[in-house]
Amino acid sequence: MSINNSLEAILKKTVNLLEESKKDIFTIGESSRNEYNNIKTELDLIQEEINKVLEDVDCFERENRQAEENCTEMAVLREKEVQL
Repeated sequence: MSINNSLEAILKKTVNLLEESKKDIFTIGESSRNEYNNIKTELDLIQEEINKVLEDVDCFERENRQAEENCTEMAVLREKEVQL
């Protein structure tokens, strides 16, 4: 009977360890999923910021080109005035 009791005790310990491991794996999975969602949200916000900066750069480039064209026109007009 003592061998039977020992085997039963070992089996119970094994089952308990498996149950604990199952819970640990579930907890790790949940934590990983939450961390993934947090990182994804942060990445989405960063991407929005990047897009905004790119839009700003495009706008500044257009304004710069327009300012250069205006300067060129003014230079041409001044040169014509000087020639008169």
